[in-house]
Amino acid sequence: MAEGRKILAIDIGAGTQDILIYDPNKTMEGMISLVLPAPTLFLGERIQRCRRDLFFTGDTIGGGGITSILKERVRQGHRVIMMRDAAFSVRDNLEEVESLGIEIREALPPDFTGEQFYLREVNLELLREFFKNFGEDFNIGVIALAVQDHGTPPLNSSARKFRFATFERLLQVKRSPINFAYWDNEIPPQYKRMHSACQAAKEQLPHARILLMDTSFSAIVGCMEENTRPSLLVNVGNNHTLAVLFSQGEIDGLMELHTLSLTPADLREQIELFVSGDITNDEVFERGGHGAVIFKPHPLNELSIKVTGPHREIFRETGLQFEFAAPYGNMMMTGPIGLIKAVQAKTK
Repeated sequence: MAEGRKILAIDIGAGTQDILIYDPNKTMEGMISLVLPAPTLFLGERIQRCRRDLFFTGDTIGGGGITSILKERVRQGHRVIMMRDAAFSVRDNLEEVESLGIEIREALPPDFTGEQFYLREVNLELLREFFKNFGEDFNIGVIALAVQDHGTPPLNSSARKFRFATFERLLQVKRSPINFAYWDNEIPPQYKRMHSACQAAKEQLPHARILLMDTSFSAIVGCMEENTRPSLLVNVGNNHTLAVLFSQGEIDGLMELHTLSLTPADLREQIELFVSGDITNDEVFERGGHGAVIFKPHPLNELSIKVTGPHREIFRETGLQFEFAAPYGNMMMTGPIGLIKAVQAKTK
């Protein structure tokens, strides 16, 4: 990374996209930060207003916010047509996409008269124009992006098991959370959404380096502090809750649950079993989560517990002693700050 150039960090969640321009010549408090609606959120609102047939081209994006709307459009008798890359936004398996009544085409049908949509999560030109109004140049050396990507599992295998098995393999090699950050040439092939976001960024800013990370881990890295006390770091996201045991720079345990299936009592129980090493990968999976791996258990009363994420309020009802993470006083920048830390760690 060229000295003096900036890092543009964008953490794209289901509800918001959180943006930070890291400028080495400014204090953190003086850097530009934004919290905007997630791309799929306002895309879903546009689709909701449309009463015509739909055609989609563009990138593979997070499709959770639009899939149910598309299914409803099909049910109402509208044609929904998607080109291949766009269709992966709905499901990793295109046969499953077609089973929903969605047509997959290589081009716009000549007889199509409905509404056309271009899917894109990373719109750097829009940001460039916005920042120009405030005298902020776009001398960006690194674009750091976080998206949630389950990965494409082999046919007839569990997506939940596949996602967590990927995490476990990485941890067997190196237990650093930075191990979950990838330069553009390091992104595993199963991460279609990461590859798509990376390609979109390259097309718009070809001279910048690109770093990708899963949103679950960017938030965790944003919570990390430089101390020796063992910590439990928890990101309670819209879809996934990731809990990480962390001490002396290493991940001592990792557990991923499904947020919407959790009650405060469930969450407390599973966390207590997790930190003590008394829950297995299979038990977490059977409860509807993804899995757990524990290298070194810790007594719960010796842990510093830090919590972040859009559903973090659930922790108030667990009875556990914790702190809400707010790096530099801004909870919404936890993900972008995690991305900045990952870039800095990987460029040392």
